[in-house]
Amino acid sequence: MALDRITEEIAHFIGMFHLGIEADRLRLEYDAFAASRAETDHTPTETPMPEVSAPYALKGFVPGLSYEHPQAQVPLLPLPTIEVRALMPDVAAPPPPQAPAATDSRAGPVATEGQVTWILPEIAPNSLLIVISQTADLFDNDLVLVTGETPFTDPQVMVAALEHAIELAQHAHAPGHDAADGAVVPRANDMAALAEAMATFAPAAGTHTEAAPHTLLLLRGEAAQGVHISGAQTAPPPDDGAPSDAPALPDFTELLPAFLAARPQSGDTAGEKDAFALPPRALPPPQIAPFGVDPGHTVVTGANTLVNEAVISQSWIDAPVIAVAGDAIRLDLVSQVILRHATSDAAPAQGMGMGMGMAAPSRAINAVEIDIRDAPAPITASTAGGVFPQSWSVTRVEGDLIAVNHVQQFAFVSDFDRVEVTVTAAASYLGTGENTVLNTAVLRELGFHYDLILVGGDMITLNQIHQTNVLLDADTVAGAHHPGVTITAGDNLQYNRAEITQVGRDEMVAMRDTFQSALADMAGGGRDIGPDLARDALFEGRSALKVLQVEGDLIKANIIEQHAYLGDSDQIGLMLEDFLASGQPVEVITGSNAQLNAARLTDFGLDSTVMVAGTAYSDALIHQAQLIDPEAPPTGVGLVPLANEAVAFLADGMTFDARDADPAAPQSLAEHLAGGDGLNAVLS
Repeated sequence: MALDRITEEIAHFIGMFHLGIEADRLRLEYDAFAASRAETDHTPTETPMPEVSAPYALKGFVPGLSYEHPQAQVPLLPLPTIEVRALMPDVAAPPPPQAPAATDSRAGPVATEGQVTWILPEIAPNSLLIVISQTADLFDNDLVLVTGETPFTDPQVMVAALEHAIELAQHAHAPGHDAADGAVVPRANDMAALAEAMATFAPAAGTHTEAAPHTLLLLRGEAAQGVHISGAQTAPPPDDGAPSDAPALPDFTELLPAFLAARPQSGDTAGEKDAFALPPRALPPPQIAPFGVDPGHTVVTGANTLVNEAVISQSWIDAPVIAVAGDAIRLDLVSQVILRHATSDAAPAQGMGMGMGMAAPSRAINAVEIDIRDAPAPITASTAGGVFPQSWSVTRVEGDLIAVNHVQQFAFVSDFDRVEVTVTAAASYLGTGENTVLNTAVLRELGFHYDLILVGGDMITLNQIHQTNVLLDADTVAGAHHPGVTITAGDNLQYNRAEITQVGRDEMVAMRDTFQSALADMAGGGRDIGPDLARDALFEGRSALKVLQVEGDLIKANIIEQHAYLGDSDQIGLMLEDFLASGQPVEVITGSNAQLNAARLTDFGLDSTVMVAGTAYSDALIHQAQLIDPEAPPTGVGLVPLANEAVAFLADGMTFDARDADPAAPQSLAEHLAGGDGLNAVLS
């Protein structure tokens, strides 16, 4: 039955009393058990020393692999051969050099009256086909919010404007050989079409709705030689063909914006240091100082650096005398385009309108140097008058002999920052730009020089450089305008630099009968030249000849495409009303970007006499164009009136109020990679 309240309290008391008794009993039993346990010995133990013994002495390497099967007799591959002939009518034929017994190399002498022929191993000339495609994409659209009260334009609008500028710049280029549309290796029909396009090229004019890049320079033929900087010829080519010691083109490092030039460079050291010197072990490692900032406050949203650099140096196949059965075509082409849309705004606290900021002057430089130098044959003691070759060697190449280099470099940076700036410390540094993107390719190619080259097909030489430099830097700054605030906008550098150096001149002459006969014999399968050809006046003074027979075409092409695209339209809201009373300087850098496309082609050859049975054609073209647009609508993204309407249509609903967003929320993936698909569409 149920207990009353008094009885229940007594029962609980008795139960607690029993629990206390049981706890005391357990404590007494544990104390007794602990007393009977032996005391723990805390004396440190001694570590025994290991004993290692090696009862076996090492001997030399004697594998004794008696179980291996004997090596199979594999015949050696046949060596390429070269024919060496000598006219010795009064001397008996000496024994030929011995070739390896396991090879299939032919051995002479060949039974011809008054002539000795040896067949020797040779190293055949090399063919090269190099295609390099370098792409560097960077999306750095930062969002820094303090209160979220500043309305910003979505970066997708900026990316759309940048893509429009890229398309406009690409259409302004001179024609060129496009490997994407045709073959990677240019053939005679491709060169003929390109030569016609170069001869008829005329820059496109702008329309009433859209401006076009202004052509600074358009030169053809021999007028293209020399140094040309932004449409002006600064140094004509020297008459003697000797190289000049002074650098003809401006140095990129000397033209850097002030902010980038003030950075400590890696070479700015007190003296030369040994790169392999090791620090003394007795000295402690140097302590790394914590990051420190200069007095005042600095905000950097620009200062980006984009560099595309390609260097190709060739010393390939060449000869003082070249005979071509087909056509001989040489084309040198340089096309440079710079497009910049930049402005600077420093507006009152309300809105992001056009304002009171002044942009520092920017630089746009297109620089080209085409230099053709003489390379006479070296004078030796054997070059005496009345002496003709008594022996010659013939190397034959079946098919075409090519050396093609195709380098494509793309650098795309999207740095459309949206920043609200406030200051709560004695010194601060906020950097959302200062990106560095680099593409570099360096090629050095070697070949052989001969005394005579016989080409059964066409001889093609192409040097082509296309450089595109696009910058969108329409910055807007909103906030309190105060003498203590320094806004550095502009001060950008866009530099296209191209150099083509040809060491050795080619003189096109009519075909001679002896060389025409040698080409006909080669087309019929002949692997030799006749004594009449060796006694030609062009070979007077030589004791021996090295001859190269090319059954097909002899093609040498160097194609470089460089594209630097930078979008740096920053939106900055200054919230410095309370801090400006202290008088601390505030520096805001929104420009100071540097873009470089540098290409250098150097061909080390010989002065050659080229005899052509077909058509001989040579031409050069230099095209320099630029479009500098300093005006912009309040959104800072329009280029032309038609583009303004399109941007206004795109911006409807894309401009958001930061107060509706979470200030601590990170960027979404779609926002961070805005415009990536559009870029791929432009590049493809």
